[in-house]
Amino acid sequence: MNNTRNEIKAQIIRAGFTMQEVCDRLHDDYGWSDSVSNFSNKLRRESLRFREIVELADVLGYDIEWVPKETNRFLGRGGAAERTRVRVYADASDTKLATTRQKRRDR
Repeated sequence: MNNTRNEIKAQIIRAGFTMQEVCDRLHDDYGWSDSVSNFSNKLRRESLRFREIVELADVLGYDIEWVPKETNRFLGRGGAAERTRVRVYADASDTKLATTRQKRRDR
């Protein structure tokens, strides 16, 4: 249960902020309570809404992205379909999504 709380706190530290600084920024930018104890209780109860997670990420300088898991699937149409492994990932240097395709050998 504390895993989510610890992960968020670790992200706050990695971004170079204290809990009070994050609370102050959330209050100024999004109208959150400026109370550290209120924020800590939300983390402890794991009661943050998705919108709040997005706002928290913004204050920390992060974006939330939906990235598909690596999967095997058929690409193409009709008889031209080939079996491929598709992996979509975010490039850390330019944060643009890139796609790699690798043919999967049928055994």
